[in-house]
Amino acid sequence: MNWLIAAVVALSFSGLGYIVVRLTHGRSAGITPLGAFLTAWILAVFLYVANPFGLYRLGALGTLVVALGIGSFVAA
Repeated sequence: MNWLIAAVVALSFSGLGYIVVRLTHGRSAGITPLGAFLTAWILAVFLYVANPFGLYRLGALGTLVVALGIGSFVAA
């Protein structure tokens, strides 16, 4: 994937994260732990998709384990 696709993915996750945090905590709350967590994961996903450092990518099983971990955290 290239930088443009990575930016589109990060922006859509940012919008979704903002909506989730505002629905959960209302407008009066500042940055919340959920908001900080989502921001960190949005940055991590952006760096993984854009891969500016040329790092080794996870295989399908590794990606599945990371996705299950994120899903478990959100579900809890």
